[in-house]
Amino acid sequence: MISKKVLFTTSIYEKLNFLNDEEIQMLLDFIKNNNTSKTNELFSGDVNSTFDPDPNQGFLNNFKEIKDKIQSEILECAKLIGYQTNLHITNSWYNVQKEKSKLDWHTHPHSLISGVIFLKCDSDSSKLYFKNPNPFLQTQTYFNNNSDNYDTYSIIPKEGLILLWPSWLLHGSSEDINCSKERIAVSFNTFFKM
Repeated sequence: MISKKVLFTTSIYEKLNFLNDEEIQMLLDFIKNNNTSKTNELFSGDVNSTFDPDPNQGFLNNFKEIKDKIQSEILECAKLIGYQTNLHITNSWYNVQKEKSKLDWHTHPHSLISGVIFLKCDSDSSKLYFKNPNPFLQTQTYFNNNSDNYDTYSIIPKEGLILLWPSWLLHGSSEDINCSKERIAVSFNTFFKM
């Protein structure tokens, strides 16, 4: 009998209900009262974003307890990956997507683990897709889709869900268009603490 050995995995880490309803509402209230018209070039359509690579401008700097809670998850994720556990959040921001918006494929340079927490979404919200990093995947025809040959993997956003992944992993909306009135998420990057 032939056996299978799994090599060179790429993992996504998730935790449902990471934020409770009170924490979500606190973040949403802040966003509502501090809404910005700044856009992010990675999006098409109507999107407000507070992305700024400067760590002093990080959205989560306004919420120490939540930032510390995220930091704990990052350290757990770092242990699972095998990283040193001196990673810290380097920048954070929120994105408010309106109807007919889309997130382009992208990675997060100058970061080791990136993440997102969904604050507001519904069944009409666009999924988050991750692209298989194997550059030769499209050279073959596959008759049985499995984790060895998926081109993309999608996650359905749920309020309070946190996702963590290696920052080099390509992700975006794929061809999905956001159809919800508002899809709101907080994102962040990490790097080793010097």
